Amino acid sequence: MALGGLGAKARSAGRLALALFAVAVLAAAANAASWARWEREPLVHDEFSYLLAADTFAHGRLTNPTHLMWRHFETYHVLQRPTYQSKYPPGQGLALALGIVVLGHPIAGVWASYALACAAVAWMLRGWMRPRWALAGGLLAALHPVMGAFWGQTYWGGAVAMCGGALVYGAVPRLVRRARAGPSAALGLGLALLLLSRPVEGALASAPALAFLLWRRWRRGGGRGVRPWRLWAPAALVLSVAAVWLGYYHWRVTGSPLRPPYWAWVEAYQNPSVAVTADLRNYRGSPDLTLAQRVYRVGGFYAPLSLGLLLPGLWWMRRSAWTRLHAAAGLGLVAASVAFTRGWPHYTAPVAGAVLALFVQGFRGLRRAARARPLPRAAVALLPLLALGAWSARVSPGLWANPHVLEREALLNRLEGTARDHLVIVRYGPDHASQYEWVWNEADIDAARVVWARELGGGQTRALRAYFASRRVWLFEPDAVPPRFGDYPMAVVK
Repeated sequence: MALGGLGAKARSAGRLALALFAVAVLAAAANAASWARWEREPLVHDEFSYLLAADTFAHGRLTNPTHLMWRHFETYHVLQRPTYQSKYPPGQGLALALGIVVLGHPIAGVWASYALACAAVAWMLRGWMRPRWALAGGLLAALHPVMGAFWGQTYWGGAVAMCGGALVYGAVPRLVRRARAGPSAALGLGLALLLLSRPVEGALASAPALAFLLWRRWRRGGGRGVRPWRLWAPAALVLSVAAVWLGYYHWRVTGSPLRPPYWAWVEAYQNPSVAVTADLRNYRGSPDLTLAQRVYRVGGFYAPLSLGLLLPGLWWMRRSAWTRLHAAAGLGLVAASVAFTRGWPHYTAPVAGAVLALFVQGFRGLRRAARARPLPRAAVALLPLLALGAWSARVSPGLWANPHVLEREALLNRLEGTARDHLVIVRYGPDHASQYEWVWNEADIDAARVVWARELGGGQTRALRAYFASRRVWLFEPDAVPPRFGDYPMAVVK
């Protein structure tokens, strides 16, 4: 009997591992296929910042020294002092760096992180429901027509935090049933990924899960008869290692383990007493949206097409404690994001697994409601198929079309294709729109084939040209009509 029980557990674990592997492979293949159709370049400021972090990590460094000519290289979401690095937490940069190191391109890190996130969602759901429903949830994540397009095709981030949240919410039911080292370590790993990617949103997302775990363990007798270290020690160990490393990273970047780069950037570019470039101080990002527009942005992200029609099925699953927990976590963070931010979906990435669980539960509820009626049951079965049928068109040229980005990339490729190194001095007009930024550079600026720099007055540009005397110097005026690009005039003294 004992051997038979062990054999059954081994077969169950093997089937779960095979299902997780299949979900991960499908997610990676789907994103690779989309990339082959519609290869795209970085689009928004955040992506360039994450790519700077990836370039830094891929070269074996945590940060870069401040460049002697750093004022010419100031740009959005990038810290220049006390060191030169992205302002964002390192999680997304580490994922992109993995792609650079392993396959030579950061997009491979995007595919890998999204594939692992989808497998983590399937593993999470297996803790709450039967294998076929867990597999369905993993496949929904892998083939989600919008989530995959954003978090599996851009450098903007989302998959790392999605993976962390799924690990947290997958460890909870396993630890409720039995305190074991494996699920506890998964809980710690999930919390660590959230700490390294979206610490604030991750804390908000994890609070309901941890409260639920404590409550259920208390109802079961406070864990009497179970060694406490099995429940908490592995998680605490993994999380402590991540916290210590993150403190060391902060110290290397900003000089203090308790001062994240984001805070240093805010102090530099939102402090009136600090002299910085005017347009950097005045940058406000994307325009504010109304509450209805923000709700539509997040709702359209998670529930495109017919997926939203699955949610009414939650009425028939309302008595499930798991459903109530997922609804509290998912809807709570989504509501906070809509109320206090611009409603970008990646802010809610830590609860993406919980939201997907609601769709699966809604589908189960609709099937339960239509149990004895063949026609309604068949109609219910078609709902997720209609949504997933949109996968073939999930990444279209119009979705990422941005003439500014394409022009910059075309110019960069043209200059890198020559035998010389180049310095492109960018002269912005007085009415320059901050959304169209050209000054983005590699981690090692001096070693780059093409260096982009802002034109500054007071003889500073002359010093810049002297520093890069071996390069061919260009003047680019993107705000001119039409934009002008040519040799930097020798007679200009700035």
